[in-house]
Amino acid sequence: MQGTDNAATTRALQALEEKGLVFRKEDPANKRRKLVSVTEKARAIEPAFFSKLGSLSESLFHGFTPEERSQLIVFLHKMMFNIQAALDKE
Repeated sequence: MQGTDNAATTRALQALEEKGLVFRKEDPANKRRKLVSVTEKARAIEPAFFSKLGSLSESLFHGFTPEERSQLIVFLHKMMFNIQAALDKE
């Protein structure tokens, strides 16, 4: 994953695993890697999750024109690139 550290990824996966939303197993091809899969519990809440995400997205972009939405996405990508470049220099 670009832009994330291993510890943060591990913590996020542990939290999801504790909630029963993902499970991890050893990769048979590489014992140092873990394969992550979603559970049936996660699949069951997927429609509600994406519905809520869509509602939140619409709330965030309320009053934005399609052009403004596109510009914002371009600006956010540039900011992410700048942050990553700054972190890479450390």
